[in-house]
Amino acid sequence: MKNILVPTDFSSCATLAAHQAILIAQQTKSSISFIHSINTPVEWIRYNPSVPTKRAASLNAELDQFPEFKKQMASAKLNLEILKKEAEKKKVSASTDIAFNQVYSDIIEYAKAKKADLIVMGTVGNSGLKAALIGSNTSKIIRISTLPVLAISPKHQVTPITGITYTSDFEEENLNKNIIEIKNLALSTKASLKLLYINTPTFFESTKYSIQKLNNIMLKYKLAKCDYAVYNDFTVEEGISNYIQSHPTNLVAISTHNRKGIARLFYDNITELLLGKLDKPLLIFPRK
Repeated sequence: MKNILVPTDFSSCATLAAHQAILIAQQTKSSISFIHSINTPVEWIRYNPSVPTKRAASLNAELDQFPEFKKQMASAKLNLEILKKEAEKKKVSASTDIAFNQVYSDIIEYAKAKKADLIVMGTVGNSGLKAALIGSNTSKIIRISTLPVLAISPKHQVTPITGITYTSDFEEENLNKNIIEIKNLALSTKASLKLLYINTPTFFESTKYSIQKLNNIMLKYKLAKCDYAVYNDFTVEEGISNYIQSHPTNLVAISTHNRKGIARLFYDNITELLLGKLDKPLLIFPRK
């Protein structure tokens, strides 16, 4: 991991996400980029302040006609600078930027430009969205991002990553890159790693088969110090939530599935429900 992207609206949950990202960057020796997106007047959105143009002077003059927007810009710059200084106090290299488009499209484009390896963001913003966050920017980004997204709950307590629980269906087609990334994250943070399989009536398999599958994964990916668990429950999201309550960890990772149609909606729904249930950071790997 080399660069972590942190979108922020400066809400309390977004600030928690920023502080957690700084700790992870410190643990993994990564740099960090903070971005804030602002709704802009139509003309201003066409102008990138970092690229001089013939229209720059006139657009700056036009900006004086939008005092509320100028106030937002000044406030955003101040808050971004505060986050940058907090990162630098932890010896983490940090950069900041302001974008002027739709929030989720800004974040995806900026992640590509910065060659980010991870996006860290809060699950509740200034709009006060709760529960499954249907239609929220966090939910949209999780759906369209090609990068892992670490979603931070407003109930989260910022702490270094010391324990990771990774849950998946552990089907081979869905694993390769994700297992390697999880293994590397555990190594760089010196965190313990546990593989968790949730057995449900809908996708039932024998415990013997599940254990053999997990052992094969551990052997193939050389997870010598890894632990595993098979947990039975009525649904995947209830199983993950119930297991985490009785087996403490400070990061839960999940792989969404590359299935289509109804099965895809089923796995998307699991992610949405977990965002509403868990108070632990949820690391969501994109569909391959």
